[in-house]
Amino acid sequence: MSEELQEVGEDESISEEAKQEMLEALGEFASKEDAEKAFNLIKKIHNWYLPFVDSKQFENLSYEQKEISEQILIDFTGLTFYKSQTEPEQWDTSTLENYCETILPEEKYVEDEDYFKALSPVFFNFFDYLTGTNFLPNSRILADKSKELDEKFIKAFEIANEYEEEDEYEDEEMTSDEAMQEVFEQYLEFADSESFKKLSEEQQKLSEEIVMNFVDFAYHYGKVILENMSTRDVTDICLNVLPEKAPFLDEAFKALVPVLTVFFTHLGEKEVLDNSQELINKLNKIENKMLEKAFDKSNWEPQKAIMLKAKISGVDLSNEYEVKDFMEIHGESIFKELGLRMDENSFNPNYYDNDSYENQTIVRTEKKIGRNELCTCGSGKKYKKCCGK
Repeated sequence: MSEELQEVGEDESISEEAKQEMLEALGEFASKEDAEKAFNLIKKIHNWYLPFVDSKQFENLSYEQKEISEQILIDFTGLTFYKSQTEPEQWDTSTLENYCETILPEEKYVEDEDYFKALSPVFFNFFDYLTGTNFLPNSRILADKSKELDEKFIKAFEIANEYEEEDEYEDEEMTSDEAMQEVFEQYLEFADSESFKKLSEEQQKLSEEIVMNFVDFAYHYGKVILENMSTRDVTDICLNVLPEKAPFLDEAFKALVPVLTVFFTHLGEKEVLDNSQELINKLNKIENKMLEKAFDKSNWEPQKAIMLKAKISGVDLSNEYEVKDFMEIHGESIFKELGLRMDENSFNPNYYDNDSYENQTIVRTEKKIGRNELCTCGSGKKYKKCCGK
């Protein structure tokens, strides 16, 4: 069999209403740009799925497996793109392994075990079907891997429904100042290490700004400290937070991955990070996407644009008075340039100053709700299926 797969095009089988609903759902965890891209990838898989339904491989599936097969493929496409920026043409055996062992237990909380039992047969038959096409040259390898992972996919169900995320800060209060002081001490040790000498002179000059801002933004926007950082945190910080908010010049963004790579390696050797290599691998995988988003001014928040202008003018962003003086002189013209009015924007001169967080603590003050407990909103659903989604 050697039929050509249908390419992405104007496919009326996905209605405009369904498209908008899907984009809205995708927009809850991705930027508008990434949501559009994820939708187009899902649409592509949908178009591959249509001829698959008429294939002999599809007939190998049970009735229940057929009913949920497209949803399984859509979930796989969307989640692998969201978590690792992996597109269908880049799928390989490690993509399937990561989906089975990491992404599904963290992201796909479902009560129906049949969904997990269907994963291996659906993937196997779908990729087996694709071996008769010219689109994915490694589809045979993916099919074989899907069959090999059968038991692990079922195991993922147990993990997904029993997993209760530990609150890293439940028994320990850590203020902003304490968290940043701890990292600064780690940085000073790093700056005096042999590892530090591997960086270029420019990277060394930018290293403190990069390390301290990376950790600060992770703490205040992701509620995570360095020792507990995951690849998911790194992805969110580098692709969503920093490009939009961090007042880095282009040189700092270009140096970010090289600096953090050496810094994380140092922390791994000191046994501060037990997943340093995983974080480094993730950094390298998303570096180009991060730079693309960081250099696109349309992604910037107004606050970042203002602070960058102040920085380029020589203002010390950690000095509240210098920032205020700069804004008194140039504020109106900057807001006008950005298409804003001064009274429309609550500009905060302390926005990037650690002290401005007023010794904020990260500590749970309410009783933690288990994912399998009834939701407190009164819907009658489990928390993981309602407000905990």
